[in-house]
Amino acid sequence: MAPPPRIRVYRAEESFESRRTKLAADTKIDAKARIAILAFVDHLGALGLTIHRQNFYLSNLRTLARLLGL
Repeated sequence: MAPPPRIRVYRAEESFESRRTKLAADTKIDAKARIAILAFVDHLGALGLTIHRQNFYLSNLRTLARLLGL
């Protein structure tokens, strides 16, 4: 008997892809800052951090970059 399918309450994977796409297209943030944020989030994934944690950094770093005018 196969285990039941996982219930994905937060849909973290979809949220991650959506946030990543929005950041890549955000012209209010300097291209260099966007690349640095994306590289940092990729590094977190390589370290094995969960999608939830990557979403946290992706969202908050985008907000900070916009507030700081980077």
